[in-house]
Amino acid sequence: LNGQLPMRLYEFEDDYSWVESAAESIARDCRPFLRQLGGNKLPLYRGINYSWAQHADNFIKLPCPVNRAPTGTPMNIHKLCDDWFLKYFNVRYRSNAVFCTGELDRASIYGPVFTVFPIGKFSFCFSPKVVDLLEAWDYPQEMMQRMSDDDASSLVNRTLTFSQYQSTNLQAAITSNCEVMIHCNESYLVNVSKNTKYVLNLLNHFL
Repeated sequence: LNGQLPMRLYEFEDDYSWVESAAESIARDCRPFLRQLGGNKLPLYRGINYSWAQHADNFIKLPCPVNRAPTGTPMNIHKLCDDWFLKYFNVRYRSNAVFCTGELDRASIYGPVFTVFPIGKFSFCFSPKVVDLLEAWDYPQEMMQRMSDDDASSLVNRTLTFSQYQSTNLQAAITSNCEVMIHCNESYLVNVSKNTKYVLNLLNHFL
């Protein structure tokens, strides 16, 4: 890139020299993801509500969740959703994906915020109508838990079909500010909870 750094590496009290090394790893290992961004430096955020995230390193690598348990969706609905995504997209996106968003404020609701960079081959799925699938249902959780199998299946099929989920156009997925589900083996996470704009500008300078 041409031009000067957005700020000096040591503008803040913390040492931000690690960003260049992180960018080198991302540029080397996340080429499919960066290629789909098409040169646009669109951040994909993830808020993490685990206690370790409060003290996480600046740059970490995490495996993709496997058999993730739902935090609010009734288990019967969760499993039916997984089956639906497997049928139409070949991935159990509700239990085997990283949940992200292009909206920083939305991600911060869930905890310390990181930008996500899938390593190697990855896929994604999103709906331009669904900010958070947990909020997309027309019925309270208690009622969904008591539904018959047929009624629950009908509800899931109707809701997800209406939502128009898609797995193309990563840039549109991120700028929609809706929930983006990323399936990959592992991903890099850059801690942007502190001095978010500065870290992103510096990271983009090196990428």
